[in-house]
Amino acid sequence: MEAVSKSKETITPADYLFNFKQNYNLDYDSTDMIDKVKVRRLSLRAKSKDQYVRSMNVYINSSTSQIRRVVYRDLNDNKITLDFSDWKME
Repeated sequence: MEAVSKSKETITPADYLFNFKQNYNLDYDSTDMIDKVKVRRLSLRAKSKDQYVRSMNVYINSSTSQIRRVVYRDLNDNKITLDFSDWKME
Protein backbone atom coordinates (compact mmCIF):
# COMPACT_ATOMS: atom_id res chain seq x y z
CA MET A 1 0.00 0.00 0.00
CA GLU A 2 1.38 3.40 -0.99
CA ALA A 3 1.67 6.16 1.60
CA VAL A 4 -0.67 9.12 1.14
CA SER A 5 2.25 11.55 1.02
CA LYS A 6 3.78 9.67 -1.94
CA SER A 7 0.61 9.20 -3.97
CA LYS A 8 0.29 11.65 -6.86
CA GLU A 9 -3.44 10.99 -7.28
CA THR A 10 -4.49 11.71 -3.70
CA ILE A 11 -6.14 15.06 -2.96
CA THR A 12 -5.71 16.21 0.62
CA PRO A 13 -7.41 19.06 2.51
CA ALA A 14 -4.06 20.87 2.49
CA ASP A 15 -4.29 21.09 -1.32
CA TYR A 16 -7.26 23.42 -0.82
CA LEU A 17 -6.39 25.13 2.44
CA PHE A 18 -3.04 26.40 1.24
CA ASN A 19 -4.11 27.36 -2.28
CA PHE A 20 -7.49 28.91 -1.60
CA LYS A 21 -6.49 32.43 -2.70
CA GLN A 22 -5.85 31.22 -6.23
CA ASN A 23 -8.93 28.97 -6.40
CA TYR A 24 -11.64 30.61 -4.27
CA ASN A 25 -13.50 33.87 -3.80
CA LEU A 26 -14.56 35.07 -0.37
CA ASP A 27 -18.38 35.17 -0.24
CA TYR A 28 -18.58 36.52 3.30
CA ASP A 29 -16.69 36.84 6.57
CA SER A 30 -18.58 36.51 9.86
CA THR A 31 -18.26 35.29 13.44
CA ASP A 32 -19.65 32.10 14.93
CA MET A 33 -19.22 29.82 17.95
CA ILE A 34 -17.83 26.28 18.09
CA ASP A 35 -17.90 24.56 21.49
CA LYS A 36 -18.25 27.94 23.25
CA VAL A 37 -15.20 29.31 21.41
CA LYS A 38 -15.58 32.42 19.26
CA VAL A 39 -14.45 31.74 15.69
CA ARG A 40 -14.21 33.70 12.48
CA ARG A 41 -16.02 32.01 9.59
CA LEU A 42 -14.74 32.53 6.06
CA SER A 43 -17.16 31.30 3.41
CA LEU A 44 -15.42 30.57 0.14
CA ARG A 45 -16.75 29.65 -3.31
CA ALA A 46 -14.73 28.09 -6.13
CA LYS A 47 -13.71 30.45 -8.95
CA SER A 48 -13.95 27.64 -11.49
CA LYS A 49 -16.83 25.22 -12.08
CA ASP A 50 -14.20 22.49 -12.59
CA GLN A 51 -12.84 22.85 -9.04
CA TYR A 52 -13.38 19.60 -7.09
CA VAL A 53 -14.24 21.43 -3.84
CA ARG A 54 -17.14 23.73 -4.80
CA SER A 55 -17.53 25.66 -1.54
CA MET A 56 -15.82 25.78 1.80
CA ASN A 57 -16.30 27.30 5.25
CA VAL A 58 -13.09 27.80 7.22
CA TYR A 59 -13.51 28.45 10.95
CA ILE A 60 -10.56 30.18 12.63
CA ASN A 61 -10.19 30.50 16.40
CA SER A 62 -10.46 34.23 17.11
CA SER A 63 -7.94 34.23 19.95
CA THR A 64 -5.26 31.86 18.54
CA SER A 65 -5.75 32.32 14.76
CA GLN A 66 -5.59 28.54 14.32
CA ILE A 67 -7.97 26.70 12.03
CA ARG A 68 -10.64 24.99 14.14
CA ARG A 69 -12.90 23.48 11.48
CA VAL A 70 -13.26 23.18 7.73
CA VAL A 71 -16.55 22.22 6.08
CA TYR A 72 -16.60 21.73 2.34
CA ARG A 73 -18.82 20.43 -0.46
CA ASP A 74 -17.37 18.62 -3.42
CA LEU A 75 -18.56 18.18 -7.03
CA ASN A 76 -20.73 15.21 -5.96
CA ASP A 77 -22.41 17.38 -3.27
CA ASN A 78 -20.75 15.44 -0.45
CA LYS A 79 -20.40 17.51 2.72
CA ILE A 80 -17.13 16.87 4.55
CA THR A 81 -16.34 18.30 7.99
CA LEU A 82 -12.81 18.31 9.38
CA ASP A 83 -12.33 19.33 13.03
CA PHE A 84 -8.88 20.31 14.26
CA SER A 85 -7.91 20.24 17.92
CA ASP A 86 -4.93 19.72 20.18
CA TRP A 87 -2.60 21.75 17.95
CA LYS A 88 1.14 21.30 18.51
CA MET A 89 3.42 23.93 17.01
CA GLU A 90 6.90 22.65 16.12
